[in-house]
Amino acid sequence: AAGIFRGVYEYDFNMLYPTVYYVLQLDPLTIKRCGSGVEVRRLGVRICTSPGPVSEYLSNLYEARAETKKMKKELGEVGEAADQAVKILANSAYGVFAKTSIGNLVNEYVAAVIFWVAQDVFDRLWSRFRPLYGDTDSLYLRNNPGEDVVNSEARRAAAEVVGDNAVNPVEAFSLKLEGVWNLYIPEGDDGRPLLKNYVKWS
Repeated sequence: AAGIFRGVYEYDFNMLYPTVYYVLQLDPLTIKRCGSGVEVRRLGVRICTSPGPVSEYLSNLYEARAETKKMKKELGEVGEAADQAVKILANSAYGVFAKTSIGNLVNEYVAAVIFWVAQDVFDRLWSRFRPLYGDTDSLYLRNNPGEDVVNSEARRAAAEVVGDNAVNPVEAFSLKLEGVWNLYIPEGDDGRPLLKNYVKWS
């Protein structure tokens, strides 16, 4: 919606893309097409995967990030620096699988599963909460349903999307209340809200 809105609740996913590769244990060395796996929209295929050396490394990154998030609170600037370093590594894994200049790690299926599973979970939350605005891994809500409700819906959505293909529990999917803001969403020449173009302030 376009306009100025006050008291908007911003919910952010905790590590959305890393959570997808952690829950499914995605690995370019073991991933394959199959008849009953995770559906990859746009590619029109289903994908199965099993843990391997790359997914083990990615899981280590995911778990390290969970630890550095705690360090941020306990160690101040040192913890902040450690968390930022691990965050960059954990998030850049998605780009590695999709970037053709990288070389042998490129895997269209891994990149597509990460993107489309995240998108499908997000779309289900969009339908459930009808936010004012949403952007990749955040929802801006008029009313605050509470973290328990939002996380319950996120895990339900994740279970619907990945089905029996999860290796690690879908409970890994979670969101946190990032803040309460005033939000301005401008309107384009066509009368529609502009995407990727907003201002928030407290």
